[in-house]
Amino acid sequence: MLAASEAGDGAGAGYRVVFAANFASGVGAGVAVNGRAHHGPNNNAGDWGHNPLPWPSEDEQPGPSCWCGLQGCIETWVSGRALQSQYEAASGERLHGSEIVKLARSGDSPAVALLDRYIDRMARGLAVVVNTLDPDVFVLGGGMSNVREIYERLPGEILQYTFTTVFTTPIVRSMHGDSSGVRGAAWLWTDE
Repeated sequence: MLAASEAGDGAGAGYRVVFAANFASGVGAGVAVNGRAHHGPNNNAGDWGHNPLPWPSEDEQPGPSCWCGLQGCIETWVSGRALQSQYEAASGERLHGSEIVKLARSGDSPAVALLDRYIDRMARGLAVVVNTLDPDVFVLGGGMSNVREIYERLPGEILQYTFTTVFTTPIVRSMHGDSSGVRGAAWLWTDE
């Protein structure tokens, strides 16, 4: 729904293939082609958050249990809840994602390390999207999409994992914020 909204008249408007991912308490994604949501024959296009984290290190295997019944899904690594859980495991303190980012900006070692790994994990996941779909734009939504470091560092990080020597795909924040998903549902309704 985020993809439909943002491709229609948001941050993805004017791009042919839009991959939109929502980084909130969970991780959702979608694909829009020519301004319309692409569902696929199994109604599953863009269900990116329930793929395994690519190129896992030894300490990332088998990965956290996911509500879907599998382990190590991308969602278990790059959702806001995942960042909170990882910080709590490292420091013993449970903080909101925005507080962890503030601590990282102030130089707090556990928070800096976690934000670095968070961006690397996000890059690994999105690199697979580049290698399979190569969208014209990435649109990010959800609470974690408000972290400016993601936009500063993600392009270079993605390039390390893609099967290309250049990565120029724009990575932008959703234009319609938290209401973009609801707007996308309305776009889908009119498509029916």
